[in-house]
Formats: sequence, C-alpha cells, structure tokens
Amino acid sequence: GINAEYGTFPINHLEFVGAVTISLSYAMDEELPERHASPFSNQEMFGIQTDAARYIWIGFNIFLLLSSLIGDSIILVGSIKYNAIKLHGMIKTFIQHIAACDLMLSVILIIPNVVSLIANKWVLGRGLCIINAYFAHLGYAASCYMIIAMTATKLMIVKFPLRARRWSSKRGHIIVAALWVYALALPAVAMAIDRDVVSFDYRRYSCDYGFSAPFWRPV
Repeated sequence: GINAEYGTFPINHLEFVGAVTISLSYAMDEELPERHASPFSNQEMFGIQTDAARYIWIGFNIFLLLSSLIGDSIILVGSIKYNAIKLHGMIKTFIQHIAACDLMLSVILIIPNVVSLIANKWVLGRGLCIINAYFAHLGYAASCYMIIAMTATKLMIVKFPLRARRWSSKRGHIIVAALWVYALALPAVAMAIDRDVVSFDYRRYSCDYGFSAPFWRPV
C-alpha cells in the first residue's frame, strides 16, 4: 500500500506506476482519448529525443519505401506483363503475392511512419491509426505464411518433380487466398473483441493494437 497523510491506500505498486505513466501520456497527447492511451504513448519516455536521430530514421524509412515501391513494382510488372520470371507457376504466384503484400505494407505502414517521425507524433487521425494497426498484423502474418508456403512448395517440386508439373498457377492463387484468409483471423478477432484498443506507440512511431481486453489475458 501507499502511506499518505490521510491513511493507507491498498493499491498495487505496478498499478500505481501504470496509472502515472498513462496519465503522463494523456498530457503529452491531448488528442488521444483516455481509453485509447497506453504507456507507450508517452513521448517523453519512449519517443526519439534528438532531431538528428529522427532524421536518420526518416532517411532510412524513405530508403525502405523507395526500395519497396521500385523493386516490388518491377517484380509485378515484369512477371505479369512481360512474363520475365521463368520459374514454376506456383512459385511465381507466391512471389507476386509477396510483392503485392510488401507494397501494401509500404503504403499503409512506412508512409505514416515517415509522417509521424517528421511531426514527432501521430497526425493522421483516428481512422488511419486503426487501419495502420490492423493492417500491420494482417500484412506481416500473410507475408510470413506465403514465404513458408513458397519454401515448402520448392521442396515438394524438388522431391516430386513429375507430379509438380501438373501444379498450375491457379492452384497457387487458391493457396494464397487461403493464406490471406488465415492471416486475417487475428486482426478480425481483435476488431470483434475491442476495435478501439489502438494507440500510437512511440517505440515504433506507428499505431498498434493493445491486446488489453480480458479475452487476451489467458493468452
């Protein structure tokens, strides 16, 4: 408990520290509603404190953005329009979807990240903050699943070369569609449980889902 002039208050010290930290985050970002705030919304505690460091991260993120936009666009245009990638149809399908997923993450995550680093806070509104958080979980999961599926397919092609000749790109699109649906499971469940538990995280300068609902505690 905490001894005070008027008695003892039975409060856990971790709860006290959390309450103080969240209160500070409210003061640092008045536009963030109370139920959306998290300790990591505290700019003074978790934000980048020097302009030089922010400029370095801004330059790095711009480099990543340009690399993704140029590289993934070349992959998609070259493989779809000019059939430049001479690989098994299923492998080419996986590569195309991975490139598309990478482009989606670049537009939805890296561009807001650059804007947030420049402004040193989230300035794109509550709606884009929610989109930023949920599409991050969707994109990261889908990309990992497709890379795993592509690697497994390569192994199967090597192990069963004659059977693999009958595998078409259509089968690859069906597998990828199933992986997209599977990757959608976590953000869909999170949105159904508590869509608004999203806040700006100064550790990554992007929005994130808080996983603070009672449903997630056993997990």
